[in-house]
Amino acid sequence: MSQCRKNWSQYGTQCFYVNTQHLTYTDAKAACESYGRGSTIASISDSGVNSHIHSLISGISSSKAYIAFQDIDSDGSWIWEDGASVSYTNWNSGEPNGDHERNCAGMYKSNGRWDDFSCTNQIASVCRTIIQYTATTTGCPCSFDATRNDCACCYSGGCHCGADYADRCVGCGGDCTSDEVEPLEEWTLVFKHIRSSGINIRDLWQGGDTYNDGSTDAQIVTSTSAHYKSSTANHYDTNQIQYVKLAFYTSGGSEVMSMTFNAANTNKNSWFSYDALLYAPYSDIYTASKGFFSMDGDYNVRRCFFACSYYNGCGGDAGWIMIKDTGYAGPCTYDSYYNYPYFTYNTAGTLQAFQSGHFAFPEILAIFYKYYDTSTNQGICDDDWDLGNSGRSCYRVVDSTVTWQDALDACRGLRSNADLVSIANADENAFVLTMSRRTLTYNEYWIGLNDFAVEGTWEWSDGTYSTYTNWASSEPNDSSGKEHCSVMRWSTDGSWNDANCANSKRYICEYPLNVISCAEWKRQGYTSSGYYTIDPDGPAFGNDPFRIYCDMTSDGNTGITVINHNQEMRQWVKGYESSRSYIRSLSYRPVSVSQASAVADISGECYQHIKIECYGMSMNSGYHTAWYTRDGSMATYWGGAPSSTSLCACGYQGNCDGGYSRCNCEVNDYNWRLDEGYLTDKNDLPVTEIRVGDTGDGSEQAYHTIGALYCKYDESTILTDRTDFVATVNAYISGNNQETITSTTISNCASQCVACTSFLCVSFDFNLDTNNCYLSTETDETVGLSYSTSAVFYKRKFQRQENPNRESNNCPSGWAEYNSHCYYAGVSSKTWYDAEIYCETNGGGALVSVDDDAEHEFLTKIGRWANPSTEYFWIGTNDIEVEGLWVNVDQSNTTYSRWRSGEPNGDAIENGVLMSVYTNYDWIDVGVDGTYHFFCEATVGASAIPAPTTHPLCPSGWFHDDHSCYSFSGSATSWDGARSACQSSNADLAIIDTMREFNFLLDLWRYRYSTQRFWVGLTDSASEGDFLWLNDDAFSLNPSVWDTGSPDDAGSNEDCVEFNTNRKLNDADCSASLYYICEDDLYPVARPENFNVEVKSTKEVEITWDTTMLAGAQDHDIAGFRIYYWVSDQMSATQANFSVESSVRRYILSTLMPGISYEFTLTAFTTQGEGPSVDPPVEATTQAAVIRTDTRRLKVYVIQRGQRLRQHALSDVQMASFSQCTNACTADESCLSVNFHEKSRSALKTCELNGDTHTGNAGDMEADREYIYASVEGY
Repeated sequence: MSQCRKNWSQYGTQCFYVNTQHLTYTDAKAACESYGRGSTIASISDSGVNSHIHSLISGISSSKAYIAFQDIDSDGSWIWEDGASVSYTNWNSGEPNGDHERNCAGMYKSNGRWDDFSCTNQIASVCRTIIQYTATTTGCPCSFDATRNDCACCYSGGCHCGADYADRCVGCGGDCTSDEVEPLEEWTLVFKHIRSSGINIRDLWQGGDTYNDGSTDAQIVTSTSAHYKSSTANHYDTNQIQYVKLAFYTSGGSEVMSMTFNAANTNKNSWFSYDALLYAPYSDIYTASKGFFSMDGDYNVRRCFFACSYYNGCGGDAGWIMIKDTGYAGPCTYDSYYNYPYFTYNTAGTLQAFQSGHFAFPEILAIFYKYYDTSTNQGICDDDWDLGNSGRSCYRVVDSTVTWQDALDACRGLRSNADLVSIANADENAFVLTMSRRTLTYNEYWIGLNDFAVEGTWEWSDGTYSTYTNWASSEPNDSSGKEHCSVMRWSTDGSWNDANCANSKRYICEYPLNVISCAEWKRQGYTSSGYYTIDPDGPAFGNDPFRIYCDMTSDGNTGITVINHNQEMRQWVKGYESSRSYIRSLSYRPVSVSQASAVADISGECYQHIKIECYGMSMNSGYHTAWYTRDGSMATYWGGAPSSTSLCACGYQGNCDGGYSRCNCEVNDYNWRLDEGYLTDKNDLPVTEIRVGDTGDGSEQAYHTIGALYCKYDESTILTDRTDFVATVNAYISGNNQETITSTTISNCASQCVACTSFLCVSFDFNLDTNNCYLSTETDETVGLSYSTSAVFYKRKFQRQENPNRESNNCPSGWAEYNSHCYYAGVSSKTWYDAEIYCETNGGGALVSVDDDAEHEFLTKIGRWANPSTEYFWIGTNDIEVEGLWVNVDQSNTTYSRWRSGEPNGDAIENGVLMSVYTNYDWIDVGVDGTYHFFCEATVGASAIPAPTTHPLCPSGWFHDDHSCYSFSGSATSWDGARSACQSSNADLAIIDTMREFNFLLDLWRYRYSTQRFWVGLTDSASEGDFLWLNDDAFSLNPSVWDTGSPDDAGSNEDCVEFNTNRKLNDADCSASLYYICEDDLYPVARPENFNVEVKSTKEVEITWDTTMLAGAQDHDIAGFRIYYWVSDQMSATQANFSVESSVRRYILSTLMPGISYEFTLTAFTTQGEGPSVDPPVEATTQAAVIRTDTRRLKVYVIQRGQRLRQHALSDVQMASFSQCTNACTADESCLSVNFHEKSRSALKTCELNGDTHTGNAGDMEADREYIYASVEGY
């Protein structure tokens, strides 16, 4: 019978399972572990296992499957995930060869050989678990469970059966009164040895080597032939290891004795000690005197892992456990019971002599590590978050790459109190490093450290104050001036580096566990009842935080902490006569009594209902019945009475049954009586035990009912009026106090701490006895706390950093609000003018006008948050209009400036201002054509200003004025090269005809291109000194447009003209490389003349216009004319147009409707566009009907047989002949054609009279052999 679960395949003492789902290595490992019972991704110890796995994957769709081999931590050093020694490999030829990029191994289904792959590949995987126990039916105290075949059904000599724990394997000690032993899969086997092997146990354990004897069963606890020490045994990290367990097993795999030790403050060789002992199956091991209790023991005689009490000669030697190691026989009989090494333990519950008959000799020794369980979080953290080893916070590594600011937003989006991780000390750094390494392949993770506020001053985004840093060598170095965020690098042992915040990286989130009560959760705005995590006595001191139910609705003023226990049901008591002989303990698990007590200590009030129902049972002064307080003290007062009495509620109120003075149940008769009420002395709560007696005679009996513990409000030591301090009760910092304030209040002390200016106050202690307050620059993360019941420690919570550009406010999304104005930090690079246009069109504002230091500081803040890698931003200050006169965008004079030393210094070419958000936060003047980020400012509620539109006939990026489009080039060339470039765009160098045009170009240059020189279309190359425009027009502008001394033909070769940086014209060498201005005439300047429309018939008009050519040189490129027409007053719905060549002056339009008024207009056009149209339009109305005479009747109609006109019928009549049909049309002045049903068999045939003809309606004609179509000739 297979000992593996369904769908798993057994090989020896192992079970294997193929997961065909395609997953990354990390997800595959997690999937294997989710199967429980020690399952993990499969390691391979020999060729037999390899062959078995190869056979399992041969039928899957994936070409390969992950196995547990990886070199993630050290490239090239391949290890098994479960720590097994590497005694067998089966690499494909030439493998592994992946360097740092391929760190996980997989098996090919084709040949069973291995290759290295990227751990992010998504492929199949193989899981493995060991068979923990051998199924047996012998010696079972319970019935055999035939439905289970994957674990032990029961254990010989044990006390539990598989049927009792049907969902998992459980271990059991020899003491059947103890609780269930933890499932073995919760421990990691690191060392195992078989009795009498000849190997020295102590030396093997304490040495740095690993060991595996090559057996296929090397990691199976129950194997009788294998010895094993994993590499994990040597990695003794108390940040990760919580407990160590030493256990003995029978050859059949039953655990017969175990001892558990706390790993804290120990090392690999010191954990086996009395000080670290947590559990041993001996009642006197804590109280009896100790001789040896250590791993070395009495090594002179090789008595190791030796725990003894008396050591007085062989017969007097007594204790609990010993491993007799190799190397020395020893003087006593008990030194030589078996070949070495052998193991022995005391089978009695108390101290016994080693040479007595109370010692057993198990077959197998095993040592296990239990790691801090961050996957389940002990129910403290939310799903997918890991509990930190200090219990202060929950952490989450996010495997997606984003910028630092997006990472910050993402963390805060996961939970309202979450943030990018802050790291306060080396222990936390080590834990976070371990967290990051779980993702296996990525080196850098964003953490919350940044220097946004002040260059070089690094702060945590969550407001954490800490002096701890772990910068890598030569870091931070602000490379290129753009590194203002920080990362943790796991490849360098968790050191930090500054990085460009705009880079995309994975990140680590954290949220603190510092809320003390349900009442505080409600003060923070949480109003839904449910489970919350609280830490009543404060973080990292006393009790760990825990998850508890908070009732947020029963009391409108506060949250109520509800702590349930396992005895809340009404419990019957009978058969216990002696006083308090019935004992029932209350368990509040998973909340400990200490944790519940801490809730009571910090609460304003607590209450717990208790009820006794009695029948023949006495509650007299003999105290047959009592309950027990949080510290185990017997209490004799009951619900509804003060703790200072020994009364029940009725005794306190003076109304007990039968006139008794204490309780109703004091009557002691055979009537059911009742004593109940609420216990309210929170110093005694919670109830931990109830004991009952006097229920053993006859029909004597009783019931007890104890309710949940409820606590609400807050103790006076809690600062309920502010949220910037976290309290830790019974604690203080010893020394390290900067200032003492005597005879004060807690609230005042908090205010004094925040207001302190002589030093940074980050915490204070308050003495409840003296009302003295002690301000400090240290926290519980920099120095340890001391214990005192009269002290409370308060740690300051600094405000977390907020991105002002993403805060909710009265401004548009992405804008920050300050002083009733909206501000925008633009992070796209624009010229000064384009930035101004953006401000107008996207927020209804302008480039910012800076008025004072406060506004300047605010701009610095939003700029750094918008893009921490950028230093300079445009502001609105400029001297574009008048050199040296610095004004705001609205031309108002500036009242504030912050010029850098030596600035402004740019003269006429530097007319814009940049503000630095780093270094000295000062201003410099630069050319307005540079591209930078920018600051916008608008009033709250401002509407966007429509963007200036490019003329529809100008290409994008060209500027329109009058009849031309202009373009300022983005590159430089010679004057001839500039002409060629303009002509390639159907333009030429600009011809400036008027001062208005000159000023138009000057404005464009000043606002956009003030640092460049531009060629224009003016030259004297034909005749020295005679400057002509390219159209041969003489220069006629005001001479003041020439620069001083120009034109001067310097060097006798300056024949071309530039627009220079002094805003003037200047002659220059035509071969000089300058920028240039192109101009393109758009359309004719004049409109056509003598436009006329004459009606010719019901459908026809004649259109004519003047035959003379339009005036002006710019009209020579006319391509044609375009006629627009529409039904009067219906222009938008009915407008149509057609074009004719430039030589045409007359056109007949014959597609109109009879009796309709139309409007007509005409425009000339070029290849660039149209000129002005005739205005106003000319109106004309077509004739309503055609007048015909009988003598012309036979000549009027043109006949088409087998055709019919659709969609135009005026009416239909019944006629005997075709001639009668045409006569009917002739008689109707609106009729222009007929359809006659010639083939109809009826005497009278259908005659359709139409109001139009086929002319212009070809689409409405259709073939129809039944009909004759006839239309009036000429229509």
